Amino acid sequence: MSDQPNNRAVVLEAVRNHAPTSRVELAQLTGLTPASITYIVRTLLSDGLVTEVGHSESTGGKRRVLLEINHEARYGLGVQFTRGSIALAVSNLWGAVVGRSRTRSSLTADPHETVAKMAEAAHGLVSSLGIDPAALVAAGVTAPGPLDHTGGTLDAARNLPGWQGFPLRDEFATATGIPTSLHHDASAAAAGEFWSGAARNSRALGLIYMDVGIGAGLILDGQPVAGASGNAGEFGHLAVDRGGPMCRCGGRGCLEAVAGPHAVESAYEALTGRRQSYHRIGSAALADNQEALSVIQASADTMGTAVLSLANVLDLDHVVLAGPGFGEVASLYVQAISSKLGHAFASRNAHSIQVGISLNMRDAAAVGASVLALRAHLV
Repeated sequence: MSDQPNNRAVVLEAVRNHAPTSRVELAQLTGLTPASITYIVRTLLSDGLVTEVGHSESTGGKRRVLLEINHEARYGLGVQFTRGSIALAVSNLWGAVVGRSRTRSSLTADPHETVAKMAEAAHGLVSSLGIDPAALVAAGVTAPGPLDHTGGTLDAARNLPGWQGFPLRDEFATATGIPTSLHHDASAAAAGEFWSGAARNSRALGLIYMDVGIGAGLILDGQPVAGASGNAGEFGHLAVDRGGPMCRCGGRGCLEAVAGPHAVESAYEALTGRRQSYHRIGSAALADNQEALSVIQASADTMGTAVLSLANVLDLDHVVLAGPGFGEVASLYVQAISSKLGHAFASRNAHSIQVGISLNMRDAAAVGASVLALRAHLV
């Protein structure tokens, strides 16, 4: 009997979501035959991924053996690097984060130096958690797209000078000795939010991830949207102003060029004559500085228009904001997006659409990458 990887993943996910559960219930939940369930559960027990935890109450017949995830059997590591830091997260089989850390690092640093810092931080975090290194079976590293998933490299790296073509996946695997996968940061963040966050019940999730650039992670009916080359979600290059500034991608009026952090900094300088960082502008906006508030609000309004288009095309039911780029002003973006959707979302009479902030705002991509890497290893 063939143990198809997708069926094994389906059963493991069903145990995770419905534990404690029995083999009979798993057959009902998954639609697989009792014989297939028996075989797959046997392999999961043999691998130590699930465990038997007693029996159900008798209903007149033989009591059913109950199963649940052995959450300490395997761990996954996720790594995200942003313009100012490296964030790491370790997740267990439940999808729960058991440890996280952050260390400062510059995006302009030499790629080899940055990978060495990633590896050092990873070893430090795992050691501090007391995890058996053998149980840490997979790592996921995130980067802004577009990516070359076959080669494990950054394909364009428009916001990362010196990184284009760098074999990030293989370099990190060599530095740590951990099998490593490479993920688009927005897609990873969406996966983490769906499988271990507040959007678990979403049928159509759009996660907007902002750091230096802007991406969108999309999950429809429980499945990530990858696209032909695995680079779906380049939301920052949606054209929102045909007369707008040139973008690094070569287009004009892209969302990133009009409303991203660098655009906010430039708008503030044009308005005041003073150059300030995006986060300082955000802090000033929250303190009711009108100049700062006006440029943040303009960014948020443009973001709202772009999200409205995405929501209408994909009939989203959840929009989640994540990433260090939103920072402390995420609530202003939520308000602007909610206002646009409330007035013009095409399906608003058919269903509601929830807009919120990620449970893992600053390290959402690291959390998602740890889950994605672990899931891929297990199937």
